[in-house]
Amino acid sequence: MTIVTAAATAILSVWAWVRKRHATSSSEIERVESEARERDQARKADHELHERRILLLEQQLRFAPTADDLKQLRETMSELSGQLRHQEALTGQINQTVNRINQYLLERGDKR
Repeated sequence: MTIVTAAATAILSVWAWVRKRHATSSSEIERVESEARERDQARKADHELHERRILLLEQQLRFAPTADDLKQLRETMSELSGQLRHQEALTGQINQTVNRINQYLLERGDKR
């Protein structure tokens, strides 16, 4: 009977060890799967955030000036600069004329 008891004990021990090992493996698998789901959710949230940021940038860039727009702006600024120089020259000439008239009137007034 001792051999049967020893064999039964050995079989039960092996069965309990396998069962415990399987239970540990199942809980470990569940833990790893849970962590993977959490990481996946965090990754999806990050992805959505990046997607929103990219869409916002694309919308803003849609209204940004193009190279042609900047070229046209430079040309217009150059034209305006030339016109301003011309106006400054005319204003200088008018100022000289006004000063001459003023001087003439002052000298004429002294002679009377």
